[in-house]
Amino acid sequence: MSESKKKVMIVESPSKTKTLSKILGKSLKILASKGHVRDLPKTRLGIDIDNNFDPTFRIMKEKSKLIEDLRKEVKDAKIVYLAPDPDREGEAIAWHLKEVLKLKDGQYKRVYFNEITEKAVKEAMRQPRDLDTKLIEAQKARRILDRIIGYKISPFLWKTLQRGLSAGRVQSVALRMVVEREREIRDFEVKKYYTFQIKCLDDNNKEFTLKLCDKKYNPIKFFDEDEANEVLKKLEGAKLAIKSLEIKEKKKNSPFPFITSTLQQEAQKKHGFSLKKTMKLAQSLYEGLQIGPEGSTGLITYMRTDSFNVSLEAQENAKELIVKLFGEDFYKKYHPKKNKSSQEAHEAIRPTSVFRLPDEIKQYLGKEYYLLYDLIWKRFMASQMANAVYDALEIKGEAENYNFFARFLNLKFPGYMVLWDEEKETDENDEVFPKLTEGKLYEIVSIDKIEGFLSPPPRYTEATLVKRLEELGIGRPSTYAPTIITLQERNYVKKEGKVLIPTKIGEEVTDILVKYFPDIVDYEFTAKMESDLDKIFNEEDRIKLLKDFYQPFEMSLHNFEENSIEILNSLVSEKKCPLCGSDMKLRISKFGRFYSCSRYPECKGKLPFEDSSNSEKNNNEENLNKNEDDAKESDVECPICGSKMVEKRSKFGRFLACSRYPECKGTLPYGKRVEQRCPNCGGQLIRTFSKKGKPYYKCVNKDCNYYSFKLPNNGKNHKVEKSTKE
Repeated sequence: MSESKKKVMIVESPSKTKTLSKILGKSLKILASKGHVRDLPKTRLGIDIDNNFDPTFRIMKEKSKLIEDLRKEVKDAKIVYLAPDPDREGEAIAWHLKEVLKLKDGQYKRVYFNEITEKAVKEAMRQPRDLDTKLIEAQKARRILDRIIGYKISPFLWKTLQRGLSAGRVQSVALRMVVEREREIRDFEVKKYYTFQIKCLDDNNKEFTLKLCDKKYNPIKFFDEDEANEVLKKLEGAKLAIKSLEIKEKKKNSPFPFITSTLQQEAQKKHGFSLKKTMKLAQSLYEGLQIGPEGSTGLITYMRTDSFNVSLEAQENAKELIVKLFGEDFYKKYHPKKNKSSQEAHEAIRPTSVFRLPDEIKQYLGKEYYLLYDLIWKRFMASQMANAVYDALEIKGEAENYNFFARFLNLKFPGYMVLWDEEKETDENDEVFPKLTEGKLYEIVSIDKIEGFLSPPPRYTEATLVKRLEELGIGRPSTYAPTIITLQERNYVKKEGKVLIPTKIGEEVTDILVKYFPDIVDYEFTAKMESDLDKIFNEEDRIKLLKDFYQPFEMSLHNFEENSIEILNSLVSEKKCPLCGSDMKLRISKFGRFYSCSRYPECKGKLPFEDSSNSEKNNNEENLNKNEDDAKESDVECPICGSKMVEKRSKFGRFLACSRYPECKGTLPYGKRVEQRCPNCGGQLIRTFSKKGKPYYKCVNKDCNYYSFKLPNNGKNHKVEKSTKE
């Protein structure tokens, strides 16, 4: 083939070139754009709002040399195959490449493959297509909308809070979710309650347990201890009458294969992977890794997808392997779940070949690559397998006009569970059924009065935040990870362990956006906008959507500008001027935030700004002498002087302070005293919450480090033991 008649393929990532070269050989030259090549200019808006929101795209400075090289390569090419990733963003990159390389109709084609395998790539080469105008216009609208929101709001945030802040269409909504959850946790009122369970002996003299329930057989929580004690008193000496015994067949449906969001959630849950790590590993599995004699091999399909579709060939291959490994009964025909927002040409995330078993290629993969591939392989295979089947025994009983209930499960047929572990439901017992007779009375051998506490909702993790965004219809597979990474890079949220906690500046940004740009952070508005963006078919649709958005947005900008002085004045600090004792205000300079005396310029007192997320202890002490009238006495004793402690509230939530403050400065995390004593030193225990919102028990003795997530068994449950002998 002469040099003048060469064929060229341009992909996004250089990592793909090795795998594709192995498949396509020397029939064409494979080059990489290394991601986007054009964008809106960094130093100005780049959108002519008065001219139908016409965007001005510029070649990125760092891509100038690359574009020069690409232009030389395609100048005399017979045809150029544009092969960026198979999604909206990939389609936009293909369009930008066509524009900057000045490719004319007939000189280029778009090729599109969900997996980098010989069959998929060669099939795509046999059926090239034109660029998808719908996807291009939809992605263009997204970029313009994101630029308008970020470019227009950010300067106001700089002026009122600090420089370097930003707002975003999805980012700001995600931040609001984290902030609102944190405030919900702070405001949560811990309440003690009691539940009851009883133990009886069946006809074979084996113990079984039932819970006290309401008429619908849901466990009852008693919030009044006197009422709970009355129940306990009535049950002492009572017998349980078996009202009904019913065995039902219960099925657990096999899971759907992974899409982007569920892969991110499960990888964090099972292996502790962050969103960023999961997507980085998945990208490499998709683009290709060295698999021994196979060479560079794409192991999974495209990992940014919200479609549950699976190709017929993949289904047939899964069936063949399932029947071979487990038998015909373990196979079930797959019916994909519909997702309105998904691009139907996409598939769910699956292995490119189910016959490439994880343990057979483990030696060629790093540990983390293996763990993720194993997760994807097992989930896909499980999705093609039969449901698990249980026999469920439901026992309904009555004692002293109180209803009792228990459910026991016996696994009848494991189905997909031979490959995929499922968590048990909390009210189910997987054990041998007790032998009982309907209508018979059974002696109650023990009664447990169990103390419990209502827990606040858990803080979001990266994975659960993605799950919530997806449930609300906000964001798309390509935006989840970048959005949450941006929140952390902007210092709007901090990651502690696995949970996300908003910083002070994150809360302030949210408060301003909620007040002055309510639509931007409104869940329903953002979800509808996401849906409307998906429905764009052409340039006219794009222009209409942007016009409909911009008019009310411009009014919000005007309102914000008019109130910017008021916003600054509202940022009065709790700090006092070190020179004159007056209130101090938060100010912004080019060097960041600082506190200035409210009497400036008469008084020039200043203090450095402290992010209160790092000064909770100081903040507690500052708040000890505030809101004295609201202080509520606690039953916890001060670990320093033994006096009663009182409940206080700071901007971080509640805590306990010594009632003799300022003579005694003892403080403790907010908690409730429990009856048990510390098993180490005999000191008092309180029940409090970890940063993840999980309850635990802590000794208040400052010289004792005891804590436990389980209450010590030294008298917690009131038990009434009865002899079982005649």
